[in-house]
Amino acid sequence: MKIKNLLLITFLMSLSLVFAGCDDDDSDSLCGNGNIDQLEECDGVNLNGKVCNNIVPNTSGTLSCKSDCTYDTTECAAAECGDGIMNGNEQCDGEDFGGATCADYEGFSGGTLSCNATLCTVDTSSCEHSCNVEGFFSSCNIMGGNYECCPINDMQADCLAPFTDGAGYCFQSCGGDDDCGWNYYCEAGLTNHCYYAFCGGGAESTPINSSCQLGDKEGWCYPMWNAMDDAGVCFENGTAGHGEACYRDDNNPVDGVADVDPATQCEDGICIVDDGEVDGHCINFCDPVAAYEGNDTCPENWNCFNYSDFDLDETSDTLLFREADYGICYPMQDGLDTLLDTALLTCDLLTGNVLKTGDPCPTGQTCKMGYRGSLQGICQDTDTPALLEGEDCTMPTTANPNAVCEEGTNCYYAKPTSDATADWTVIQCLRICDANAADADAACADLMTDDATPVPFTCLSLSQYFTEGNTLPMDTSTTPPTAETSPTPFGFCVPPRQ
Repeated sequence: MKIKNLLLITFLMSLSLVFAGCDDDDSDSLCGNGNIDQLEECDGVNLNGKVCNNIVPNTSGTLSCKSDCTYDTTECAAAECGDGIMNGNEQCDGEDFGGATCADYEGFSGGTLSCNATLCTVDTSSCEHSCNVEGFFSSCNIMGGNYECCPINDMQADCLAPFTDGAGYCFQSCGGDDDCGWNYYCEAGLTNHCYYAFCGGGAESTPINSSCQLGDKEGWCYPMWNAMDDAGVCFENGTAGHGEACYRDDNNPVDGVADVDPATQCEDGICIVDDGEVDGHCINFCDPVAAYEGNDTCPENWNCFNYSDFDLDETSDTLLFREADYGICYPMQDGLDTLLDTALLTCDLLTGNVLKTGDPCPTGQTCKMGYRGSLQGICQDTDTPALLEGEDCTMPTTANPNAVCEEGTNCYYAKPTSDATADWTVIQCLRICDANAADADAACADLMTDDATPVPFTCLSLSQYFTEGNTLPMDTSTTPPTAETSPTPFGFCVPPRQ
């Protein structure tokens, strides 16, 4: 037994010497082969992917490898912002972002990162936000987070719910009026977001059809909605005058666009263009109510035309709420304008005279209905001989546009009412009257019904023509119901309702 044990011990000792000799040989031969073996930190130029900052925190420089395959940090030094290498607490350095892109930062889908040269912090201002909703006033989810709304004019946009309906809409943030696009200003009451500037008496601001302010920017109060609202939106002014060249975006007024050249936009006017074009010229806005009263501010040989009519888009045919008085200057002679190539003369339906000059309409023309919202008419060719007041007539059509009735009358329905018994077949030359005048019926006093007991005619506003009982329109969809408070003054002398 002793001999066996002795032989076993001798064998094991000799085996361990062989292995020890192999280890020594491998160590001497592996360091320098360029590979990281066993306990080596590095090997030649193979630094195992490390840089100075990995070995000595907050340093940069040149890391190298000693002959014993350990790191040589003698060329490493404290990191400095601007050395082009991202180290330590630096978010970036020069073009070194540590491999990061815009998409690695929350809320961005692409774009280009930049690095602050003195702080070595990442600047994401040129990155593209990842967002869900584009466009000012677009519907959005108020719980959608910071990036629910896409940037507008390169400014952050937020989903706000400022209206009584509680719905969310995208609004551009701003630091001042100049941050907002054309026709907008920075509203502090909306937590510094861009918004329209409302104007008019209904908005407790400057009157419609006059100058207005969008914060620090000047504009024109363009009437909107119905006449009784007495309100509008302040359209930003450019510097191009009447007749000068201007630009419209996609054949629509430029709206909400940043960095618009004011020289391409009209001052107190609208840019008119041919269909499908964007380049046009300016036509001045005007106040048609003032023009009717004798103060037409349009340039020489131009007159103010009133577009006020009934709001048939918002109400039914039996709820004829009157649209606001709004006007643009229109040429009084052919050839003054290449886009508004058909001249027109505005006139007073009560007197028949041209509003700007006070003269009668030209020979062969009489003052007839333009739009139904005012007593401003248009001088139109008249059939000869013209039909007299009270005679049956046929309303002018596109195919036969000539006026058929004598001066001071117009062809229209003679028995107005929405009652089931209404007779819409009776169409006659009716006397025009001012339905809003204090003594409106006096204009009709000499006209009587042909009943056994004659009754004087009354002056009835066109606003009341198609309502039951000829009352003023009443919108029952609101609470409380909304009654018309600004009916058209355009009226006809008609028999009183039976």
